[in-house]
Amino acid sequence: MEQKNWSVVRNAVGYHRYDTPPELELLNQIYVQLRLQTSFFSPQQRLLQKHRHGATVTKKYATAKTPYQRVLADRRVPETVKIDLAGQYEQLNPAAIRRELLALQDQLLDLVRAKHPPARLPVKAPAATRASTREATKTRRRAS
Repeated sequence: MEQKNWSVVRNAVGYHRYDTPPELELLNQIYVQLRLQTSFFSPQQRLLQKHRHGATVTKKYATAKTPYQRVLADRRVPETVKIDLAGQYEQLNPAAIRRELLALQDQLLDLVRAKHPPARLPVKAPAATRASTREATKTRRRAS
């Protein structure tokens, strides 16, 4: 994956403490789906140059491409690798990957919630009471 932890991993699984074998198994399954989604279907922009002129910073970016597209365009990558990746890409369904990823995330969150039940019930905020438009909060007084 070409991105940093927050934008991919932490965004997908959060900051909970995962320390049981079932959680580890779900994390590994999530990472497989996440790798496929990020590498084949999530385009990312690359910074080409950054120029500073006084306080103004001007940045130029390349056209957004997926890591898969970057590998196919790279001349240093052997053709056998490109053919293998193209075959894998043909077998993928982005909607199915997303559904599987969401289902695994829900299972992981259920495990965490079962491990750490809430300490107390959440307090329900009272319904807001508001005076009607004809009801004055102060009585009118006429100047005498």
